[in-house]
Order: sequence, then C-alpha cells, then structure tokens
Amino acid sequence: MEEEILKAYQLKTLNPQSWEEDSDEINPTNPITDKDFNDGDSYALLLSIVNKDSDLQEVHNALDPLNPHVTIQQVARERNLNGNDISKFSINSKQFNSKQFLKFIHKDDSFSQLSESLNILEGSIVERNKELRLLVEREFLRFVRSKSSLDGILSQFQKTGFNDDEVGLKSLKSSVNDANKEATLLIKPILQKKQREQKLKQALEYVEKKKLFFNLPKSFKNYINENDYDNLIHDYKNAKQLKEDNNDKIISRIWEELEMIIDTYKKTLWQSLTKDESDDDFLKSIKKLIELDVIDNPVLEWIDLKLKKFISLFNETFGKYHEKILNVQLNILSTVDEQDFTNFKSALESNRPLIDSALIIEMWLMIVKLIEKLQELVTNFIKFWNHVERFLNGTYQQRFVSNYIDPNSPYLKFEKYEIEDVKKKGETFIDLLVNKLIRFFSSTQDSLKTLHTSKTNENDGATDNFGFLPPFTNSLSALKYLPKIYTSTSEILNNLGQLAITDKTVQSLRDTSVLLSERIVGSVCASWLNDCRSFHNLENWENLNTGETLIPNLIYDYEVYVIKGLGKLLFSKLPEAKVAQIVKYPSKKILTGVQIQFLRSFDVLLESMIKKIIEENQNQTVSKDIKSHHKLLTLSNIKKLKTSVVPSTLEEFDNTFDSNLHSQNLEIYAILDKMELTIFDSYINEQRKHLSKILLTGISNTQWSSISSPPSKVSSFIYESIHLLIVVYTSVSKVSDNLIGKVLQDLLEYTSVNLLKDLREVGDFSIEGLRQVSLDVEFLKKLIGKSASQATVNNLNLVYKNVFGPRVDTKTILNSITPLLNDSLDGSRIEFNIFNN
Repeated sequence: MEEEILKAYQLKTLNPQSWEEDSDEINPTNPITDKDFNDGDSYALLLSIVNKDSDLQEVHNALDPLNPHVTIQQVARERNLNGNDISKFSINSKQFNSKQFLKFIHKDDSFSQLSESLNILEGSIVERNKELRLLVEREFLRFVRSKSSLDGILSQFQKTGFNDDEVGLKSLKSSVNDANKEATLLIKPILQKKQREQKLKQALEYVEKKKLFFNLPKSFKNYINENDYDNLIHDYKNAKQLKEDNNDKIISRIWEELEMIIDTYKKTLWQSLTKDESDDDFLKSIKKLIELDVIDNPVLEWIDLKLKKFISLFNETFGKYHEKILNVQLNILSTVDEQDFTNFKSALESNRPLIDSALIIEMWLMIVKLIEKLQELVTNFIKFWNHVERFLNGTYQQRFVSNYIDPNSPYLKFEKYEIEDVKKKGETFIDLLVNKLIRFFSSTQDSLKTLHTSKTNENDGATDNFGFLPPFTNSLSALKYLPKIYTSTSEILNNLGQLAITDKTVQSLRDTSVLLSERIVGSVCASWLNDCRSFHNLENWENLNTGETLIPNLIYDYEVYVIKGLGKLLFSKLPEAKVAQIVKYPSKKILTGVQIQFLRSFDVLLESMIKKIIEENQNQTVSKDIKSHHKLLTLSNIKKLKTSVVPSTLEEFDNTFDSNLHSQNLEIYAILDKMELTIFDSYINEQRKHLSKILLTGISNTQWSSISSPPSKVSSFIYESIHLLIVVYTSVSKVSDNLIGKVLQDLLEYTSVNLLKDLREVGDFSIEGLRQVSLDVEFLKKLIGKSASQATVNNLNLVYKNVFGPRVDTKTILNSITPLLNDSLDGSRIEFNIFNN
C-alpha cells in the first residue's frame, strides 16, 4: 500500500518536507514559476468559463452514450422533442437528467436493447477512465504538489516571524486561496463529467435490477394484442407483488402505467359480457376479471347487465311491433267499412290461403311476428337464466379454480341474500312480460293504443271487446292465426315456468295462461257469432238440385270448420312440463262457454236467414213472385237444416268435445219448427189471399138465383183458382218436390173452406144454379183427386148439405151434370195429372 502511494505521487517518503528533497519528478533546474499557473486569464474569467455550460453546438452534437451511432439531436428530432430540452438529454450538459434521458430518448427500448447499450457504455467508460487517469497523473499531481509547496511556505512564514505581520500573512493566505480556487476550477469539469458518468452507470444498474418492471408496459400491450392472457396474468401478479415489496417512486410510476393498461383490458372484458357469446367466452371473461382483482363482483355485474339488456330489448321489441299493429289497425278503420266475404265460400270449400282482406291479414301477421319475436327473446332469456342457476348453485364457480384467485374469494360463492336478490331481478323480467301480454290480450279495440285495463262484456259477442282482433276480421282468419298465437304464447309461459324462479312467478304464469286461453277462445266465439249474424249476405238464391240453396251446406262446412278449429286450439298437445305445469287443458268454464256459443250460433244463423226474408218483404222494389220464391227456398233450407245439417253438426261437436248434444231434445229443433211454420204461413197467406179474392169475387158476382138454363161449363172462378194452384205448384216444384204436397194440401183445404163459406152466404139458388154449384164442386173434387186431404173432401161434401135444401134431390142433379163433368175433366187432363201425379 505504501509503495502504491509513493508511486502514485512520485514521492520518496511518506513524510515529505519539500518537493525538491522528497520528489523524484521535480526538476530543480526548472522550478515552478507563475507561468505554470497563469495563462493570462483572470480568476473571474476562469470562474465564468467553469460556470458556463458547454458550447451549445457541442451539446447538440453530442453522441448518445447508449447508442454512439446517432446524436442526441437526431433522436430528439425523431421523438418530436423541443430543442430547448436537448440539454437535459446531453451528457455534455450540466443540466443532463438521467431519468429524463431514459424516459424520452430510450422509452421504447426493450430490456435486451438496454442491456446491450449498457455494455457499450461500460466499454466507453473504461476508455474514458484511462484518459482520465492520464489527465489526473499529468495535471492533478502538479496541483497537489503546488498546493503542498504553498502550504509549506505558509508554514515557514508562520514559524519565521511573519506572525506579527498580519498584512503580509493575509496577503499570503489570499494568494494561497486563489491558487486553491484556480486548482478547484480546473479540476471541476473533470469531476462533474465523472459524476455524470457515475449517475448514468447507477441509472443503468437500477434498470438492470428492475428490468422486469421497465419492460412490462410494452410486454402487457404485446400480450393483449396477441391474446396471450396466461403471460399477462402471470407478469401482472408478479409485478403487483414486486410493487408491494418495493414501492419507490419509479416503481409506483410504472405501476400506474401498468394499471392503466390493465384497466383498459378490464373494460374490454366488461364489454364482452354484454355480448351474446358462447358459454366458454363469457365464463372466461368472468374468470379473468376475478383474477385481475376487479372491485365489483363480475358474476353479479354480468347478471345485471344481461337482465337490463333483456328488459331493454323486450320493451324495444314490444313497442316496435305494437306501433306497427296500431298503424295497420288505423289503416283498416280508415279504409274498410264492412267484412269482406269475397273469399268466404271458396275458403271453406278449398281452404284457400287468402281467407280475409289483405289489410286484415297484414295485422294478423304483425301479431304473429310480435309473438315470434317475444318467443325468440324468451328462449334467449331462458338460456341466460340456466347459466344464472349454475352460478347460484356454485357449479360454474368450480370452473374458476386458479392460482391467481383466492379460494375464499366472496365471488366464488353467493350468500343467501344475494341469491334472493338475483331471483327478484329475474322475477322483474317475467312480471314485465306477463304484464304486457295481459294488457295486450285484455285490450279492446279502443284501448289497444294505450293498453290500459278496461272493462269488457264478452257475453255480448262484440269483436270490439278484443283489441288483438283486427277490425272487420272474420272467424276463418281468426281460426287460422289464433291457434298459432295461442300455441306460441303457451310455450312462452310454460318454458318460463320451468325456470321456477320464484313461487310468485310460477303462479303468475299460470294465471296468465288461463286468462289468455279465455280471451283467445272468447275472441274466436265473438268473431264466430259476428259471422253468423252476417251469414245472410252469402245467400245468392241459387237453388241446388236437392231444392235448397248453398246456405245449408255452407252452414255445415262453416260450423265444422269452427268446431275443428276450436278443438285444435283447445286440445292441442300441452307443452312439456318438467318442473311446473303452467298450461293446462281448458277448464269446464271454457268448454261450457264454447258449447253455449255453439248452440247460440244456430240461433244467430237462423235469425240471419229470417232477416233476409224480412228485408225483402219490406223492400217494395222486389216483386211478389220473387219474394214468394225466396220464401220457398228458405223453407227448403230450413228443412235441410232440420233433417240433416243440424244433426250432423251436433255429432261433429260431440266427437270433438266429447259431449252428447245430438241425442238431446235441443231447443234448436223447436226453433226450426217455429221458423218453418212462420215462413210457410207467410208464403201460404199470400197465396190464400189470391184464392180468397178469386172465390169471393166469382161467387159474389154470380146471380145464383137467376140462373135459368142448365150449366154449359165449369165456373170461371173455379178455373182461376185451379190456375193459381197450378202456378203455385210450378213455383214450388222449381224449388223442391218435398214442399209440393204440403203446399197444395193446405191451399186446397183453404179453397174448400172458402168455397163452402162463400156459397153459404149466397142464400138463394135456383135449380139451375144448384146444378152449376154441383158441376163446380164435383169438377174441383175430381180434378184435385189425390192431392185433396180428407178435410178438403169433407168441406166439399158439406156444400151439398149446407147449400142444397131437403127439397132438392142431390143425386138427380149430380147425374144430370155427369156428361158435362166428364167433358170438362177431359179438357183439363194436364191439370188432373198434376194434382194426381
């Protein structure tokens, strides 16, 4: 050690007294002079030079110590840094800041790049150290020796008597101090450079020590871009632990940047939870969020987000299609005045798809589309809630086992109150759906717009009581679309019921199912009866070969269509129920209501048929013959209804609804009998009036007591009566042969009654007059033959008893007219055949 000191300072002894004696380097022949310390610059000039920063050009052109291939100015320009800040990054500047230098000049360098730069810097420092050593040996040693000499001189002055000379001593001290200052100023740049190099070396050593942290921001971004979550969570957890163990300012600053990157990644994960992804996707996102130490429970947040989305989507979907339905309804009300029966007949005969007007079909399709969209939404909700159940029972949490999740984390298990809260939220969605369905199917056509609750009277059969029925719709289209609507709504309610979220939701869904069933069946019955009231509009008075019009067969086809449609609606297979039976088969109340409406439909149909006749009778533009013809057709229709249509329809109903109506003595038969009698009387009375007038006029205008010559022909009023009967016969035969016998019997009996009555009122007959009466009576009796009932024959026989007196020999008179009678009958052979065929 002593040798090293002596060699370093070129001394002979460790206790030198003077440089001339103890130094190996001082040349006595060349003593140190003032020129060795003074280059002509004053102390003030040296001081300003020392305090002044390096030349600006030198600062700007300084090389990057970590990358000697480029200057600081070039890098700063690439980084868009302010030129005034370059001094902070240049190692030649006194303002050099190592932290700023690394943060801005080398902010994107990886750890490997920094390590390589450190090797370059270390090599440079080694070279500089050699130069510095030579400089110190050459220059610094001289300053040390000068100072030592001056200290010796000062000491000698103090010992040899300069102690009293304060002025000289002060001057000497001042000179020594000046020399010390000059020495310090000369060595200061060297020391500052050394200090900067030392700081940079310390900074690089710090970077080396904390290399994991310095490289993490870039690594995190790469992990996220490359979807490398495993390395991301691994480095994140390690960095978090390192930050907790060593929480200095630099670490904290880098941690803040890391947290910002992770927060951005967390936001991406949160957003992914709102999407309709596969099971594994959202579970992975939730697991990642738990591993990343989020504050809020991601499971609960996911449930809330999804529920809010379902509620929002439900309101949006329902509102959208509700508005479309209202627009179509308004369009119908503004353009349609009455039901469209254009396709009614053809629809029943061939099941054509267009069974109503286009606008009405459009509204039906909108309602079907609404239910389909709700069904699709509910299917997704059920899928979502199945996931919720797996969270509530802990199944999914078992898949969250991870080295980065605390097994005791509250996110891995739900408390009882949390489970109840989640179920309450699920109940909210079902309440919303149920409420909307109830309001929609409970609305009237007036309240459909606002869906507010309003009182209705379904018993009056008004379609206006059902807002979901398109205005002026017919029952055919109702039975085409309502079964589909009912089936879909039943599946919605049933499938939601299988979730059994709460007891309240199960009961609410059951109540809704019953209400919808009643309302939909009620709407079918309302449109059913409404069509029956308008059935007379389908009558075209074209009779078939069997005597009736198309109406009886159309009634049968229509009633069977409705019966089967209702059967399909009410008895379709119930949706499968594994947990709770929500949808049930129709109640007795509904079935009884359908039966009542079925029987009532016949009443309404018959009323509609009578209405047609009544309207014609009140119409003065319709001729009497047409009126009579239509009455006969109606009679034939009623007969067909009574004997065939009604019994067959009752059997169809019994087979569909498992009832026994066809064997009962139903009121409908009494109504049919009454209707038949009423219409028959209406028709017969018209004919009777004609007969009565003919007979009365003919008998009253004949002078029976003044007839003096034997009769030559049958009386004209008898021929007129027979002609009228033949006209009636012809009219009836065009309608139905089944009606001829009854009509003729009635009119013949009426003729005999009126003939007897009118002849009684004559009072006085001559003998020849009695012959004429006998000819007329016998001709009529023989001519009608088989068509005469016993009552008619009796009435004609009573003429002799009531008109002929005891003084007249009836047999003699009858014999006297026999030749003429036979001739008259021969002349009326056609009429005879008609009455006796």
